Amino acid sequence: MHDQQLYRAAQRAAQREAKSLLKALRRAHAEKEKARRRQARRRTELGEAVLKAGCGDWPALEVVGALLDAVHRYGHSPTQRLALRQRAEVFLQIDAPAAPVYPRRPDAEEQTGLVAAMFENSE
Repeated sequence: MHDQQLYRAAQRAAQREAKSLLKALRRAHAEKEKARRRQARRRTELGEAVLKAGCGDWPALEVVGALLDAVHRYGHSPTQRLALRQRAEVFLQIDAPAAPVYPRRPDAEEQTGLVAAMFENSE
């Protein structure tokens, strides 16, 4: 009699453990699926961005080269990246695709004035 009770208790404990493990496996699988879907969505967004920017007919290596150049030039400057983001927002608000408008670079005198104005407001 006592052996039967021990056997059933061990069986119930094993079933609880199996349920717990199965639940953890399902949760891990769901998280993995979510991450896979996020990654696929991100790839689609980046591909659409390349097409919207007018680089759809460029070879992949040229697109990568342009991105590497942008990272090298602007990757470590939050203000430069903000300017890129703002340029893209203005460009994407236009319904018809148009050639991107690049502002002219300020000359040395204008740059000095801009830098002075930036530090003037921070004091």
